[in-house]
Amino acid sequence: MSNLTIWEISSFLQLPIMWALFRKFGKVDVLRPMLAGAIVGCFIEFSTEPLWAYHYRINVYKDVPLAVVLGWGFLLTLVTQASEVLYRWVVDRVGSSREWYRVVCDVCAGVAVALPLEAIGLKNGIWDYNYVALQWTWGTLPLIEMPYEALMGYALLMLIGPTYVRYWSRPLRACGGHLCVARTRWCLEINSLRGGIGSVSAERSAVVQG
Repeated sequence: MSNLTIWEISSFLQLPIMWALFRKFGKVDVLRPMLAGAIVGCFIEFSTEPLWAYHYRINVYKDVPLAVVLGWGFLLTLVTQASEVLYRWVVDRVGSSREWYRVVCDVCAGVAVALPLEAIGLKNGIWDYNYVALQWTWGTLPLIEMPYEALMGYALLMLIGPTYVRYWSRPLRACGGHLCVARTRWCLEINSLRGGIGSVSAERSAVVQG
């Protein structure tokens, strides 16, 4: 059995293992975050397929492996959980909370989680960069030889990726004939707007009848 086969099998096993560990020790169900992260992975891998060359066997689109798409669920779930821990630590230290604290924590946690995983993938030949198409010229990080452009890409992704995962991690319910996230400000604002429109329509009907 080749090293790549072992890595591919472990890539599938890491998901149920992570779910079980968070369920048992953290009392958190991370199934929704993993699914949301995999959706992000689908978008990234399908849209950037010509930029990388993967070497796994089970693929879902050209040479895009299923394990890599699901691996984004693993990565973004770890990022959101690590970011929460970092955010609470910062708030406890500072004694106050700011909206931008969470964004900074997302970026820091994202880079801390993504760098080792990226290094593992590169060092073990799981994927290669298509430098001809990428035209990256910033150089590489010492030791792990990861391009600085890839690091910047991860940092930019963490500005929106964890927020998306958190949004879809909340329970969904029917709301006014539509599916929305429970207890969200957006849902409340839409309901208030509908109530206002309904009141105006009722007043107009009363005036016409009068």
